[in-house]
Amino acid sequence: MGASVKDEKPIKRVSLCGIICGALLCIGYFSATIDTIPLASPMFYVVLASACYLTSVLFHLLDRLVARLMAASSEEEERSSDKNYISSILSQGMRILLHWVPYFIFLFPGIIFWDTGDQLAQFFGISAFGMKPGMIFDHHPFFDTYLWGWFISVFKSLTGSYDVGIYLLGIVQCILASFTLSIMLWYMRYRKVSNRYIRFTYYFISYFPVFPIMFFCIVKDTTNIIFFLQWMLIYVEIIHSKGKVLSNKKVAILFVALTILSALTKKIMIYIIIVPLLLIAFFMISKLARTFVVCVALGTYVLLQMVFPKFLYPRIHVVQGGPQAAITVPIQQVARVAHYYPNDCTKAEKRAIDGYLLTGWDWMSKKYNPYTADPVTGFNVKNRAGTLEFLKAWASIGIRHPATYLNAFFSQESGWLSFGTTQGIAQGVKKMAFSTTPSMPVQIEILTYSKTNAETFGQLRKNIGQSKLNAIVGTVYKFLLGIPVVNLPFYVAIWTCVSPFYFIHRMKIRSEEIGEKGIRLLEALPYVLSVVTLFLYSVSMSAVSPENPARYMFPTIVLAVMSFAYVFIPAGEGVESSDGIAEGSTRGD
Repeated sequence: MGASVKDEKPIKRVSLCGIICGALLCIGYFSATIDTIPLASPMFYVVLASACYLTSVLFHLLDRLVARLMAASSEEEERSSDKNYISSILSQGMRILLHWVPYFIFLFPGIIFWDTGDQLAQFFGISAFGMKPGMIFDHHPFFDTYLWGWFISVFKSLTGSYDVGIYLLGIVQCILASFTLSIMLWYMRYRKVSNRYIRFTYYFISYFPVFPIMFFCIVKDTTNIIFFLQWMLIYVEIIHSKGKVLSNKKVAILFVALTILSALTKKIMIYIIIVPLLLIAFFMISKLARTFVVCVALGTYVLLQMVFPKFLYPRIHVVQGGPQAAITVPIQQVARVAHYYPNDCTKAEKRAIDGYLLTGWDWMSKKYNPYTADPVTGFNVKNRAGTLEFLKAWASIGIRHPATYLNAFFSQESGWLSFGTTQGIAQGVKKMAFSTTPSMPVQIEILTYSKTNAETFGQLRKNIGQSKLNAIVGTVYKFLLGIPVVNLPFYVAIWTCVSPFYFIHRMKIRSEEIGEKGIRLLEALPYVLSVVTLFLYSVSMSAVSPENPARYMFPTIVLAVMSFAYVFIPAGEGVESSDGIAEGSTRGD
């Protein structure tokens, strides 16, 4: 079934991806610890060279490991996917869920985040995000607000308690997630992924505590990934079957529904979905399939960005979110210039900035925090039509201060690129001395109890804090964070920097070895884009936020686990040359 050992030999050469990864880790380290890239310091270049060398060596060692695993896989018996796939999916989904059941006990009565609490408060008629009572602010997806609010309100009316609905919603999410992940594992078997990798994935999903805890949390990132992972499985099969899978009407309808649901539950997803769909349209054999994919992409964009705001929002009391969420990086860059060069702004530039933002130049100068853009964005704008004028001012200021803009970007997003930070910087203190060393690891720290705003959802359900059972989960989790080697998967940069660069490196090698011309990288493009879009967020390090921004990168862990399966697909198992799964699904097998 598999490739020969010769096919899987690691290519002994310098890895460009390894060098880039090392350089970014170096830049992230300095940005996270001293709030600047010290280009004038010789020590910076010593660390830079060391980081690039070490990551290149790491990539080479990983190549050797992959070669050994694939060599072992080539000796496995030939196998085919389970004929009774429904039974296989249900049984494996139940096994995953059984591993997660203890968390249902210890995480009672459920977990909701600060922003989630504000969304629920709006659903139940309490003012939040500066909106009038009864209005829903689409800064966070209105669909999530209504979905969660409806579910919780049903059980509130039946039991008189918000906790019952919150708790059961967490359990429902875990059930849906376990069976969605089981479908993913079945699909890996169908694509003849190495049994070793499938077993590793199963155990990782079952025992890595981030999975059950995050899926138990009520927050847009976890709700979204349940829909999006199902979407991605069909997307991958569209490429694999050359569009034939869309000949099944049920699959086509499901794909449309999942596209809309994925885009509705997390705003950034619309771009992560549309870009790959438009790209794969060039690879569809069937003209009908190509037309269908393009119509789904463009239709979803028009529906969510034009039709809903104009016709649906007024009827369901939704206020459209401001465009500032998409340009937090430019806003933060301007704010850094305002902070360090408060007098270097022309009247025209200041007028454009003050006329566009709720905060303005003077406010940003005083409130700038290098590690989060929230204090300077204002969460909305004065005038949506002023976006272009603001961007013109941003560009003209940037021409005068390119280094300041560079430092602003990497400081804001350093949490995705660094393994450590300093306590003082993380708490918003001004620049540290160059000699300061990291004293805080940047790890995936997640809530094990609800933490909400007392002035919003706290009016309906008071914060009860961390129970004794919740504390057990939190204590064990923190214990795991401190164990060397075991704690490697808990480091944010492993998933947001090292993994994606190694994946691209590995896909390039596979393309050269078996002549796929980047097809598998195209299959994993949504994963790559999910990582890239993290660098549009306003915050990346948990210590500077009342919530943990590590939740933003949780979907990249799920997608990485799926996408790395392509590394372990044997040579000769590329794009389907026959009808494959599409033919079976059309027959109703």
